[in-house]
Amino acid sequence: IDGGLALASEIPLLAERLSAAGWQTVGLHHPIWVVPRHGFARGFDVFRPHADIAAAEAHLQEELARLDDARPTFLFVHLFDVHVGPVVEGQHSIYPSPAPFQEFFRPGATAELPLYPGQLDPHDPVQREALAALYDGGIRHVDHELERWFGWLEQQGFLANSLVIVTADHGENLMERARNAGHGQFWNEGIQVPLVVRFPDGSGAG
Repeated sequence: IDGGLALASEIPLLAERLSAAGWQTVGLHHPIWVVPRHGFARGFDVFRPHADIAAAEAHLQEELARLDDARPTFLFVHLFDVHVGPVVEGQHSIYPSPAPFQEFFRPGATAELPLYPGQLDPHDPVQREALAALYDGGIRHVDHELERWFGWLEQQGFLANSLVIVTADHGENLMERARNAGHGQFWNEGIQVPLVVRFPDGSGAG
């Protein structure tokens, strides 16, 4: 990826169009790639970085409390928790997540893997299973947190007239093809992503 590239300024973004139409626009983002430098802040009244999903939740509650109830709102929340962690000497960095989610699907999975992604062996079936289990644990962690978020948002009345979309930017290769873990190739596991749409009236549910 070329870190010097950015979104073309002549192409309008959703936040820009909604802002021009009178909407309040709030963006909460993890400061990796989805940053002002690359053009993602355009159109947002608030574009606020967070370190993880816990910080994002705190920022979410703060920003929602500041909204003008008389105006419609566009809210964008970017999460980065289901991801390889930062490489820190001597610390496990392969899909880390907090307890009890880290080894929710495979007790002992952390010890079955090396510390860093670059040391993975794509031909080792034990490592492949452990890798998938840690990745699934990270997804379960974020699912658990989003369940709480949506419960609170519904209780506070924010979902009564809201369109909710949950999606992702890419899938993940978990060494299924005896290839290194990660993404960037055009296999199904990399290009198929979740897309959940919830309409205010519940139509099309399920």
